[in-house]
Amino acid sequence: MAPYDIAFRPEDLMPNVVFSPEGGTLSEDDAKRLGKADRSLGGSPELLCRACGWTTYHELCSSYLPRLRMYHVRPNSGLWQMGNDWLIWDRPGDRGIETNDYMTYKFLRDQGTNIPLVEKMYQFGKEGDEFQFTVMSRAKGETLENVWPKLTLEEKRSCADQIIATLRELRQFTAPSPQRVDGSPLWDNIIGQCSPLKICRTIPETKEKWLNGIDEELRIGIGKQLDATENPKPSAESLYEDIRTTFPDSAPFVLTHADLNMGNIIVHDGKILAIIDWELAGYYPWWVERWASYQRAVSGNAYELFHMVWAEVSPELPLHEFVEKTYRPVKKAANAYSFAPIKHTQSHDVWLRPGWCECKPHAGKCCGKDWGAELKHEIDYNHHKRRAGIPKKKFDREVVLKEDVTPGGDEPQDERLEKVHL
Repeated sequence: MAPYDIAFRPEDLMPNVVFSPEGGTLSEDDAKRLGKADRSLGGSPELLCRACGWTTYHELCSSYLPRLRMYHVRPNSGLWQMGNDWLIWDRPGDRGIETNDYMTYKFLRDQGTNIPLVEKMYQFGKEGDEFQFTVMSRAKGETLENVWPKLTLEEKRSCADQIIATLRELRQFTAPSPQRVDGSPLWDNIIGQCSPLKICRTIPETKEKWLNGIDEELRIGIGKQLDATENPKPSAESLYEDIRTTFPDSAPFVLTHADLNMGNIIVHDGKILAIIDWELAGYYPWWVERWASYQRAVSGNAYELFHMVWAEVSPELPLHEFVEKTYRPVKKAANAYSFAPIKHTQSHDVWLRPGWCECKPHAGKCCGKDWGAELKHEIDYNHHKRRAGIPKKKFDREVVLKEDVTPGGDEPQDERLEKVHL
C-alpha cells in the first residue's frame, strides 16, 4: 500500500471487529469484544448517523463500508476523502468564494504554468447555486508545516527555491485593477475582513478609494484602540492621518494566492507536489502576497521560509524596509478596522443540535451565520458609546524572522534569529 493511503478493509475501519471463519465459534474474548450486538432488523429502519444517513437497515442488510471518510471541516463545509486518490469539497455556494478555487486552478492550467497544482479538479455547480461540490485528485504528501522542523538547511533551501520559482511565475500575470481571474470584483480579506466571514467590502484600484470606503470603521476603530491604550495617548486624528499617509500604494496588481501558509503547501521527498486552497486568489496589490505570508503564518516556521523566499523574489525591498514601509502601515489599518464595533444582522442565530445518541450525548450547534443569515453590515454606535471598562487588547505582536538562513555561518542558528515587532 502506498504511503498516506488507507486500507479499506473491515479490520482497518472498525475497532473491535471480529473475523469469524465458516464453521468457527466465537471465543469468550471475541464475544466480549463484540459486546451487546443486536442482529435482528425488526420494525421500521432507525437513523443511526445523522451525518451520512446510515440506518439500521443499512447496518444489518449490507456488507458495505463507505470509502468516503471525513477529512476536514470548516464552519459549513466538509472535505471528504473518496478512496485513496480523490477528495470532494461539499460547500455552500452563497458567498461566491467557493467557485474561486476551481476558477483559479483552471486558469493556471489553461495558461500552461509550471505552478504545482493538484493533478485534476472538477467543479459541480456554478456560482450562485445553493451548494458547490468540487472533486479533486489527492496530493499524497504532508504539509510543509509538518515536515519543516525535520529538514536540513539544504532541504529547506530546496523548498524555498521551488516556492521562489512558483511566485515568480505567478506574479508575471497582472491586471489593471484588483479582480479575480475572471474579471469579477476582489473581496477585501486584507483590511475590511469581517467576522463572521462575509464579503462586506471589495478592493478598489487605489489606496485612497480603499481607505475612503472604510473611513467610518477606521475612525471608530481608532477610538476603540485608544480606549484600550494606557496613557499617554496620541490623538485619534494623528493616528488616522498616519494610516492614510503611510499606507502603501496599490499598483501594480499581480496574481496572488493570498493564503500561502505552509499548511497549504503539500510536499513529498523534498518536492512540492501541490499548492492548494486558492479560494482567495486574485490580482491584488503587489505587496499582499508577502504581507499575507507573514500575517497568515500558522507558526514561526513560515518566517524562516519566507525570509529566504522574499529575499530572492523582491531583493529590492529588504526585510526591515518592507516591515517599516508596508507591513506595519497595513497592520495599523487592519487593527483599526478590527476594533470597530461592527455587527451583522442574524449573526448570532443558532440551531441547537440534540445529543448524538444516548450513550454519546455530544451536541453542537449550527450557526445561522454559516447557513444563509442576512448578515447585513452595520456599525453598532451604541456599543461605541459604551467606553468604560473596556479590557485592554494587545494589537501588536512579536514575530521572529530569520535574518540569515543560508547554509553555513559561524554563529549558532539560534543566534541568527532577529525579533522584529510587527
